[in-house]
Amino acid sequence: MAERGLPARKYALHFETMKNFLYSLIVLAAFFVHGSAYAQFKPHAQIRLVPEKTKIAPGDAIFIAIEQTLESGWHSYWKNPGDSGEPMRVQWTMPDGFETGPLKWPTPHKIMIGPLASYGYEDRAVLLQEIIVPWDLPEGPLTLRADIDILVCEEICIPETSHYEVTFNAPGAAEDNAVYIDAAYEFMPATYDLSITFKEENDLLVFFLGPLHYNRVQANTKPGTTFTLITEEWGLIDNPSSLMINATARTDAVVLAQRRGDRPLGSFDRITGLLSYVTPSDTVESISFIALPDPDWDRTVAIAPPMSTSTPSSVDRSASGAWQDTSFIKAILFAVLGGLILNLMPCVFPVLSLKALKLCRMGGKELSHARMHGILYTGGILASFAVFAVALLVLQAAGSGVGWGFHLQNSGFVAFLAYLFLVIGLNLVGYFEVAISIGGRDRAREHGYVATFFSGVLAAVVATPCTAPFMGVAMGYALTQPPAIALSVFLALGFGLALPMLALSFVPALQKIMPKPGAWMDTFRKVLALPMLLAAAWLAWVFMQQSGQNGLIILIAGMVVVCLAIAFLKSGKKTLRLLALVLILTAAYPVVMKSEAPPVPVSTDGWAAYTAVDFASLEAGHDPLFVNMTAAWCITCKINEHAVLAKDSIRTLLDDNNVVLVKGDWTNYNAEITAYLESFGRDGVPLYVYYGSRDDAGKRPDPVILPQILTPSIIERTIK
Repeated sequence: MAERGLPARKYALHFETMKNFLYSLIVLAAFFVHGSAYAQFKPHAQIRLVPEKTKIAPGDAIFIAIEQTLESGWHSYWKNPGDSGEPMRVQWTMPDGFETGPLKWPTPHKIMIGPLASYGYEDRAVLLQEIIVPWDLPEGPLTLRADIDILVCEEICIPETSHYEVTFNAPGAAEDNAVYIDAAYEFMPATYDLSITFKEENDLLVFFLGPLHYNRVQANTKPGTTFTLITEEWGLIDNPSSLMINATARTDAVVLAQRRGDRPLGSFDRITGLLSYVTPSDTVESISFIALPDPDWDRTVAIAPPMSTSTPSSVDRSASGAWQDTSFIKAILFAVLGGLILNLMPCVFPVLSLKALKLCRMGGKELSHARMHGILYTGGILASFAVFAVALLVLQAAGSGVGWGFHLQNSGFVAFLAYLFLVIGLNLVGYFEVAISIGGRDRAREHGYVATFFSGVLAAVVATPCTAPFMGVAMGYALTQPPAIALSVFLALGFGLALPMLALSFVPALQKIMPKPGAWMDTFRKVLALPMLLAAAWLAWVFMQQSGQNGLIILIAGMVVVCLAIAFLKSGKKTLRLLALVLILTAAYPVVMKSEAPPVPVSTDGWAAYTAVDFASLEAGHDPLFVNMTAAWCITCKINEHAVLAKDSIRTLLDDNNVVLVKGDWTNYNAEITAYLESFGRDGVPLYVYYGSRDDAGKRPDPVILPQILTPSIIERTIK
């Protein structure tokens, strides 16, 4: 027996050697790809932290300068970036007791890129962060860490992330940079006690500034200078337009007027901003102001010259009010119906296998057991929708223009889902098993309950990228209401999604139609692994859209590493299990890696890439328009595109009617696409809008919103 076992042991050793060699190749390949990508990356913004002093005492209030030096031709953005861009974001990690004051921004420049206007910096700019030292300051060195995200743009925009540390009270180190801080402070907006009021007049935002205050400003201004007014809140003014001054007969105030932006003024009881100008020494300075509503609404303001630099509105806002007359009860009913229909949407197909298998296993079970599964499945969905709703409301309250399905705009979350679907598919196909019998029948049942809860979580996560009929009205209503009402609508949507499973769990008559469990379920289970593995492949493709080809190579290598780690875990050997843990940590890199900058929109296959400026130009023309708002992670979108919009008969119909095709890709976050969706009361994709051609009088009919599920007949009826 010993002689016969020797070759087997030699074969096992060779097999282990080959597995280790394969693992080494995978890891080396992953790091080589990552290293190559990193070597090609060159930062366009150099960041430096300069503390006012490095010896601090209890109760001190000091500044840390954040100096950004930009490569020639590149620019970064102010806290209100204007028509495009994102401001610098600084996240501090500090010892207990330390606090930060408001971040001080130097006066920005107005940067014109075609018909768009942004506010930002070129060459060099220094921001100031106030740090407040606690009174119970401990002895010894203290380190503050700053994680800085900055978007820099030339013809393309690239997000850059950097990490810095500042150490105080280190032995033998004492810097005093007060002169540097004072010099940086000179570029901050001045603060005068200006009495400014505002009102909205037709399509203008009008500010009234007392003559005395205006003369004080003008005294520091270079003759012939054009003033620039910037609001700290985005969307209140039309950024490319020019500021008009003294365009009225009012004698008790100087009038500053600028064309209105798209954001309503209803929620603003004050407007903060800057009045920027060029000094006689050719430096840009500004005065910060706080404007309050004008109390004398009866005084007519007649602005003389019309604006000539404005751009046409990109969207007919009349279509956005579909949800405004919705009541709470109607929104709840629409949310339940939308969630119910969501079960039939293609975006939920990947988890239908889990639901089908669970329903088959429930056949013949006692009623209490089946009901518990239904309750837990519903609980998983409701818990997920609650977390999602809170995150969405918090992010929107903080000023982020995120929408329905925003989590799949994060490449790290997409990578995590790809791994999850891969592991579930491998489990269904029998590559590995999860032991549930330890501890007896009660423990097994408990494990089944946990699995049911998390299948509800998974169903909710996968369902959120797409929208269903009735959802648009409900979501549009929810996002304009107080948090408690908004959360109720989201939970109603989750309840609708869970309703079929809940009904099958609680109604015995429905359970009787389910087939009885048997040996056939083992084959059925393997078949159901197919949609899970296909979903993992689809998510890898989505990850490539967000992170490029290098990212895809890294993710595929990670998937191979996960398969190898599972094999090591199955061996039962401690050494291999430890190695499996190392493999899993290595495979986690795509989840935390920094994705590439979103690609610049380009026209593909006859579709013009959506940008607000280009669409405004197209909409001002005569031809009909068909707008397709889509995303790589929206399965419903892709099915509509391939099964309907790509059909030869439909493309011929569109061509014969001179329909201009416009596509907005929301795979990565895009503020302009988000604004377009919101203009129609929508918070997610797909969204299909048809604009009919203009009549002889030049009037274009109201836009028509098409259903989320397209058919050729729907397209034909809409166009004809």
